[in-house]
Amino acid sequence: MRKNEILDWSELKVAGRPVALLGNGVSIAIDEQFHYQKLLEHPSPRVSGVEWIPFWSLIRRFGPNPERILEVLRTTSDVAATLNLNCCYGVPLVTLAHHIKTVVPERIRSVHPRGTEIQGQLAALGEQLKGFSSVFTTNYDLTAYWAINSFQGDFDDGFRTEGRFKPEEMNEVRTHLWYLHGGFHLRRERWRTSKKTTPPMGNLLDADDIAEAVVVLEGTAEEKLAAINANHYLSTALGQLQGSKEAIVVLGHSLSKPDKHICEAIDRTPKPIYVSVLRDSEGGHDQQVIENASHHLPKHQNIGLQFFWHDTHPLFQALTT
Repeated sequence: MRKNEILDWSELKVAGRPVALLGNGVSIAIDEQFHYQKLLEHPSPRVSGVEWIPFWSLIRRFGPNPERILEVLRTTSDVAATLNLNCCYGVPLVTLAHHIKTVVPERIRSVHPRGTEIQGQLAALGEQLKGFSSVFTTNYDLTAYWAINSFQGDFDDGFRTEGRFKPEEMNEVRTHLWYLHGGFHLRRERWRTSKKTTPPMGNLLDADDIAEAVVVLEGTAEEKLAAINANHYLSTALGQLQGSKEAIVVLGHSLSKPDKHICEAIDRTPKPIYVSVLRDSEGGHDQQVIENASHHLPKHQNIGLQFFWHDTHPLFQALTT
């Protein structure tokens, strides 16, 4: 096989029960509203018009990815502090960054489909995920959380009575599910701790305490890693990925610079890595994910790293039929 050759999934002959890493591409396959462009098309009702002006200007200049915008703001803030300039359109840069971190979860909630609207896709997702030994996701929407509801005997997320996190009690036979960047169903508790909240399907989107959700939204991998290390659940989840020795299937994830900490966790232990590549309607493909994987997984660059067309994997096929 040629280096960086893209194969069909069936050609890879993956044995056993590998690990899965889910990215935003999986959520987009369920509902197009999870595209960053969709999330940021309209102002949030909780952000005033004056505060939205610089935010929208940043989107037009740097694109709709909030992580990219936060990274730009971080650099700008450092320069502005040196020059004693700390405002944009009269809005302090620190305040603007805070609003972006508030707006993005709010926008996800506002466009997030109700569980009852995507029951077919959720059932298909759960059916596919139970075939993995562990599932790691950087998505903090509710799709994976809802998907396992009908497969309780097949999954274990480590949460027990009253939503308490008890990783030492996890069932080794079941598929373990880890939210690397948190999720809307997780809530901050005491220092460094989290709990899972379990209202009926759909109600989480209306919860008044959504601002207390454990969500990692930072501009750089270093900042994300600091946020992860400050939370017991998140640091445990990342530790599980770091220690994983099974083959890993990367589904709908860009493996880009803001997620370098995820790549470093994967790259720590030698193993087969299979990365999905998006194929567009004109026969082209996402070259960037190949470059990202090759660059951010240096230990696997020449051995163990393979690519496959995303639409040949059973998970994406099940979500789009």
